[in-house]
Amino acid sequence: RTLFNPSFLLLFIIIIIIMKVTITLLALALSAASAADFSPIVERGIYESLLQLVNDTNAEALIDDNAPVTIFGPKDTAFNVISSLFSGYTTEQLGDILLDHVVAGEAIDSAKIVEQGCMEVETLGGLMLAIKFESAASAVTVNSIPVTDFNINGGYGTMHGIEGVMVEGILGAFEPCPKPPIFDPIVAKGTYSTLIDLVIDTNSVATLESNAPMTIFGPKDAAFATVSEGLAELSTEEIQAILLNHLILGEEIETSTIISQGCLERVTAGGLQVGILFDPDTSSLTINGVTVSDFNVNGDYGIFQGIDQVLVEGLQGDYIPCPPFEADFSPIRNRGIYLALVNAITSSGADVEISANAPVTILGPNDIAFASVANIVNGLGQQELKDLALRHTIIGEVIAPADVVDAGCLEKVTAGGLNVAIRYNSTLDQIDVNGIVVGDLNVQGDYGVMHGMQAVLFENSPGYVPCPAPTFVDLVKETGNYTTIVSYIMENSLLQQELARVGPVTIFGPDDNAFAAVASDLAQADETQLVTILGGHVVQQVFTAQQVIDLGCVILRTVIQTTVRVMYIEDEDVIMVNDAKVILPNVQDETSIFHGIDKVIDSGERFDCPITPEPTRTPTAPVIPPPTTVQSSASRFRLSIVFAASVAITAFAL
Repeated sequence: RTLFNPSFLLLFIIIIIIMKVTITLLALALSAASAADFSPIVERGIYESLLQLVNDTNAEALIDDNAPVTIFGPKDTAFNVISSLFSGYTTEQLGDILLDHVVAGEAIDSAKIVEQGCMEVETLGGLMLAIKFESAASAVTVNSIPVTDFNINGGYGTMHGIEGVMVEGILGAFEPCPKPPIFDPIVAKGTYSTLIDLVIDTNSVATLESNAPMTIFGPKDAAFATVSEGLAELSTEEIQAILLNHLILGEEIETSTIISQGCLERVTAGGLQVGILFDPDTSSLTINGVTVSDFNVNGDYGIFQGIDQVLVEGLQGDYIPCPPFEADFSPIRNRGIYLALVNAITSSGADVEISANAPVTILGPNDIAFASVANIVNGLGQQELKDLALRHTIIGEVIAPADVVDAGCLEKVTAGGLNVAIRYNSTLDQIDVNGIVVGDLNVQGDYGVMHGMQAVLFENSPGYVPCPAPTFVDLVKETGNYTTIVSYIMENSLLQQELARVGPVTIFGPDDNAFAAVASDLAQADETQLVTILGGHVVQQVFTAQQVIDLGCVILRTVIQTTVRVMYIEDEDVIMVNDAKVILPNVQDETSIFHGIDKVIDSGERFDCPITPEPTRTPTAPVIPPPTTVQSSASRFRLSIVFAASVAITAFAL
């Protein structure tokens, strides 16, 4: 009966109104004391204790000064749990606890927490917070305390409601965010926490993962400590730019590489030029003068080298170029028979140019060779002697004997402007340069390589004969798609004789895929039959693709007296040889021409031009009337196919 007493109900209503007015007055008091409007928190109705604490500790002004802020606000139920603990706290102590729940300078919304997975921030009270999103449970915690109310936004910034009050040493202990696995080898070193935190805080982890492998020159914690005040004033973008100046993308530079080369010059991902130097006198490594003191920490990122200072352009670590490279000619000198050569190089200044253009190939006359022309060499001035030394130097490449053997002949121009032909004589199994025998090979050093010769090259020395121009067989061979037909030509002596006999030819040569399609038939053909097959692909005289385009269609007689129709189809911009498509036109040397096709020609089939069914005469390949009998069986066709192409190709080779 008491519950339904009108007087009791009236009293209950009055109490509710008073409480509502109290909360409203509290919010108004806070708002009056500061620019921040806490009404969004007031309207939630479950943060009265928090708002009272803000009012009692006069924290609103501090929140105002640091806005926007992120408040991790304990609910009233959280304060009720530890209310007895706070009974003995002073106002100053309570204010410190409140500030441990406020992160200055940023409104961290829930979307950012979810995106980053884990964030480490410091509060106004100096407490470290780890804000974590657990994707499996779809839950957010701050120092292990559940966050259950999100994004209460206002003029202060944003607030997230939490289920506990963080009191250092009692509740809400800081547990650092786990580092991305890519950093595991660096974390294990124990001296690069600041670097890793900066990479994470600036959202640069993805940059490392997507650009691996790379070389990281990573400053130690002590290095960052010396520039901490300056870093604190920089934006995220400016810190990212500094971090990028410590990354060299696309290569893993080990210390052994730096030591072996002496010095490397590179440009970092941030655009900073760096000189990475090994000093043999002190056995030390530096990058732009900054000491490298931790070496070859390998990981999924590539390789990490620890350094003792942060590279900040204009402050420390400015670009220091590598000292000029000086080639060491002692490997040549130590042979004992090239002293005159080394003296000519070093005394004339040619060593400077060789060093600047290393690696080089030196074609080096021995002492006997120099002695034979001593009357000339001894009368040369310094510049003339330098010209002589450079006349024996090919800059920018190392020519190995195997290169000459493979090519047969190489034409080069020396640094002194002399044309040289470097030939391999397979009969004598020796190499010569402009006819001068090379008798001492592969004297290697940091300059490149030297090959010893038995005579001196002078400006007007006789002996230079240009390398023969490549045949169409050489050119076709370089494509790598016509090895079958090339091998038929080079290995079939009968075919070579026929090609030599018929003279300049046009070959329609099937590619390797085309021959593979009829491999079983070809395997049964003897040498004579194979010549006949290839002969169906060979036409006497030279016939270019442009001539076909100009004529539209032409019937040509092959060397085995069959015919082929060669026609340009304008709509498809393609040339057809019977029903085979030309896929490699106009491979030509001084006498003959090769057109690659995608099918082996069946010489037993007859194709006519749409307008002129009878054979026609072409400007360069006279057309002979078709034979009275034409092979038509499939087996004779296949045997007729391969000869023509091979005939033509061997002609070129010969």
